[in-house]
Amino acid sequence: WTNGAGVSVTGSNLSKTAVNNWGNGGASSVQQIISGDGYIEFSTNETNTTKFAGLSKGDPNQDYKQINYALGLNASGQIYISENTVLKYGPAGSYVPGDIFKVAVESGVVKYYKNGTVFYASTTAPAYPLIFDTSLHHTGTTIINAKIASTTQNITWTSVVGVNVSDN
Repeated sequence: WTNGAGVSVTGSNLSKTAVNNWGNGGASSVQQIISGDGYIEFSTNETNTTKFAGLSKGDPNQDYKQINYALGLNASGQIYISENTVLKYGPAGSYVPGDIFKVAVESGVVKYYKNGTVFYASTTAPAYPLIFDTSLHHTGTTIINAKIASTTQNITWTSVVGVNVSDN
């Protein structure tokens, strides 16, 4: 994690330590999806706090409004989708601790998953690079088992000596 504020970090897990408010708790990934397909995945320990997590072009602050493709989980146990500050879908059902959420880019389409099932597909094409971005509202809010993966990232070779390079 990088750009953390108001959170404690343990491995791939975040927990908000700052007071209840927007814009004072969150972090983003160092890793990026440079192009093509990839995804972020996470879970949470509670349903009585509010949090947003998703894919962003950048991370200027910890406010949920700057997460480009945000999956929101509210303190009433409901799921929402917000893209570029616009509520796109929701409530999209409820969630329980341990549900696995994923925001994925697949063939140029951003898709939102709960426990392996797509429940919303965006109509807005992503702009790269993308990072895993979070915004946490309530003290004690968690993002756990966070992952980011890129399935089509190319390798750029440097310091090439004594070998021929072809593609990756």
